[in-house]
Amino acid sequence: MQNKNIDVYRELQKHLDKMPVGFPATESGIEIKLLKHLFTLEQAEIGLKLKFIGEQAKKVHRRLKETGVSLEDLEKKLDEMYFKGLIYRVTKKNT
Repeated sequence: MQNKNIDVYRELQKHLDKMPVGFPATESGIEIKLLKHLFTLEQAEIGLKLKFIGEQAKKVHRRLKETGVSLEDLEKKLDEMYFKGLIYRVTKKNT
């Protein structure tokens, strides 16, 4: 179980490193400790399914179907991640 957890955080590190700002691996592995401090395991798994460009929760939900999370629960989890400062949110203005 512990190795699976580390693998999720390592995959998240690689995913983030592909983003414009990057998040490279280090020899010390401090980046994994940092990710574990910021993200719960569940949030890390969700983070793996997020893209750099904002998108509707419905699209993210489709990529998370295999986890069995409902759209409502995903929206709550994304809100939690937003309020923790882990992700950003874009809202459309009515025009």
